[in-house]
Amino acid sequence: MIIYILKSASCLALLLAFYHLVLEKEKMHVFNRYYLLGSVLFSFLAPLYIIYIDATPVVLETIQTT
Repeated sequence: MIIYILKSASCLALLLAFYHLVLEKEKMHVFNRYYLLGSVLFSFLAPLYIIYIDATPVVLETIQTT
């Protein structure tokens, strides 16, 4: 549970930093409102997604010469 909260908080912090750096001075108030609401929703749902990487083992043959 603590890992989920940390992932969610870090995601929300990144999205909020992007808002303050790029979108805060924009005059599109409706877009800014939807961005902030969407970023909260995204930051709650994104940590629930699990990425599976199928790692196939690589076998290297060694040649011994005598």
